[in-house]
Amino acid sequence: MKKRLLSLRSQILITYIFIILLPFMILLIIYANNTMKSVRENYNIFLSQFNMQLSHNIDSILADADRMGYLHIVDPAIKKIFAKKYTTYSKEYLADNTTIASVITHAVKLNPDIVRVLYITKHGNVYDFNYNNYSELQKGIANVSAWLEIASRMPNKRYIAPIEVFEYPVKKGNYMIPVVKILVDTLNNEDLGSVCIGVNFEAVLNAIDINNLTQTGFFVCEQGNNIIYQTGKIPSNLDLNAFLTEAEKKIDFTSGPYGNGHYVDLNYKNMEYKLHWMQNKTTNWKIVHFVDNHSIASKYGQNMSPYYFILIIIISIALILGVLLSRVISDSIHKLCKAIDKTDTDHLETVSIPSIHSNSQARLLITTYNNMVKRLRQSIQKEYIYKINEKKMQLRMLEAQINPHFLYNTLNLIGSIANLNGIKTIQTLTYCIADIFRYSIKSGSIVTVENELEQVRNYIKIQQIRFPHRLDFHIRIQDEFLPVLIPKFIFQPLVENAVHHGIELSNHPGLLEITGYRENNTLHFIIKDNGVGISAEKLDKLRTLMNEGIDIAIDDRVRPSMGLANVHHRIQNFYGNTFGLEIESDLHCGTTVHILIPYNKMPDTMIQPS
Repeated sequence: MKKRLLSLRSQILITYIFIILLPFMILLIIYANNTMKSVRENYNIFLSQFNMQLSHNIDSILADADRMGYLHIVDPAIKKIFAKKYTTYSKEYLADNTTIASVITHAVKLNPDIVRVLYITKHGNVYDFNYNNYSELQKGIANVSAWLEIASRMPNKRYIAPIEVFEYPVKKGNYMIPVVKILVDTLNNEDLGSVCIGVNFEAVLNAIDINNLTQTGFFVCEQGNNIIYQTGKIPSNLDLNAFLTEAEKKIDFTSGPYGNGHYVDLNYKNMEYKLHWMQNKTTNWKIVHFVDNHSIASKYGQNMSPYYFILIIIISIALILGVLLSRVISDSIHKLCKAIDKTDTDHLETVSIPSIHSNSQARLLITTYNNMVKRLRQSIQKEYIYKINEKKMQLRMLEAQINPHFLYNTLNLIGSIANLNGIKTIQTLTYCIADIFRYSIKSGSIVTVENELEQVRNYIKIQQIRFPHRLDFHIRIQDEFLPVLIPKFIFQPLVENAVHHGIELSNHPGLLEITGYRENNTLHFIIKDNGVGISAEKLDKLRTLMNEGIDIAIDDRVRPSMGLANVHHRIQNFYGNTFGLEIESDLHCGTTVHILIPYNKMPDTMIQPS
C-alpha cells in the first residue's frame, strides 16, 4: 500500500503552528521558571530582611533603654540617694523619691519606648514609675527579686526576662520586655541595688509593620524553645515547638554568618515550608519567620495568570491565521509552479498567467518573480556597461597622466643652465622650487623634523630673494629633535602664513624665528614673527574655527585661518585633542604660533615614510 504524504496545505499549517508556538512555549517555560525562582528569592529576601530588621530594632531599643541603668553614674545626686538607708518614710525619703521620679519622668520622655521603671536599692528602698496600684508594684518587686539571681551570673550583670503582658492606662494588653540590671558603684565596685526597665515590645513590631504579615508566620522564643511571642495568623494546629525542633535539625550551624541567620526548606506534616531562623545576640531569642509553599504557589499563580491568558489568545489567533494562510499560500504556489514549469529557466524570461485574475497573493508572487528577473537583467547590463566605462577611464587617465619626474628634471635643467650662465638667483630659485616640488610629491605622509625644516629653508631662500635685506631667519632647534617623525607640512604652512600675512605687510625689517624644546613627553615648537599681528576680533574667529573643527564659510580677511586650522586639525587627528596649535598675537607687534606634539610617538593613522 502506497504511503500517503501530507498535503502542502497541511504541511504549511503544521509548520506554521510549530514555528509560531514553539518559541512562545519556550519563552513561557523560561519565564515561568524565572518567575518561580524570583518569587522564591523574593520570599527569601523578605523573610531574612524582616528578621534582621526585627533583631536590629530589638538591639536598638534595648540599647536606648539600657541607659536608665546609668543614672547613678551620670548624676552623683542619684548615686547618693541610692546609698541612703531609710528607717521610715521620712520627709527626706519623700523628697528623694520626688527627685528620682522627676529624673525618671524626664528620661522616659526622651525614650517613649520605656513603659515601666522600678529601682530597688541594696537597703530595700523602692522607686517606681508607671505602676498603677500596690499589687502590681509588689508583683514587680517579686519578679525582680527572682530575676536578680540570674542577672548576677551574667557577664554584664543584666538579664532580659521573658516578654509579659502588662496593662497600660491608654491601651491594654501590650507586650513588655523586662530588662533587669544590677547597679554597681564604679568607684568601689559595690552593688547599689537593681533596676527593672520595661520596654514596649510593640514599638519593635510597629517599626516593621507586623500587620502586613498576611501570608507568612512569625514567632519569637527564648532559650528552651519557650514561645514568648507569636502572630495571630499562625494556624492553631501548628505545634511551634515541634516545628522549630524539626527546623533546627536541618540547620548547619557550622556554616553561614551567625548574625544573618539560616534558610531552611522544611517538610513538616506533609507541608512544605520555607523558613528563616536567626538568633538575636542581645537577648539570645530565636526569631523564626516562615511561609508555606501554598502561599508561594499562590503568588506565583497570580504573577503567571495574565501570561496564561495571553498565551491562549496567541494560540487561538495562530490557529485561525494558520488555516487561512496555508490555504492562500498553497493555492498560489500550485498555480505559480505550473506557470514556471512552462518557462525555460535557463533564460531569464518573465512569467505570465492570464488565467489568474483576482488572487492577490498569487499576483504578488508572480509580480515579485518578474521584477526579480527584470532587476537581474538590468544588473547584468549595468555591470557590463560599468566595466566598459572603467576600462575607458583607465585609458584616458593613462593618456592624461603627467610624469612628475619630468617636471622635476626640467626644473633641475633650468637650474643647471642658469649656473652655466652665471645667474645665481635663477639657479637658487629653480633648485629650491624643484626641491619643494619633489618633497610635496614623494610618497609617505611622515617626515623627520630635519626634512620639514629643510623645506622651510628653501621657502625662506625664495622669499629672501623676493625681499632682499628685509627678512632675517633663525632656527634654534637641538640636534636630538631632528630625527623625530612628524606629519608632513606642519612647519611650512605656518612659516608661509607668517611671511605672507605678517612680515610682508609690515614696514620694518622682518624677523622669523623657529625654536624648539621638550617638556616631559611633549615637544614644543614655536614659530614667532614680528609682523603686523592679528586683531583681537580675527584672533577670536580663528580660535573658534580651530576649536569647532568644522567647515565654515569665511571671507578673504580671515583666509589665513584656513591654513592654521588645517594644520591644527591634522595634528589632532594624528595625536589626539590634547595636542595642536596655540596662537598668541598682538596687533602691530607680531604673532607667535605654539606647536605641541608628543615626543617620539608615531601618529596613529600615518603611513611610514619612504
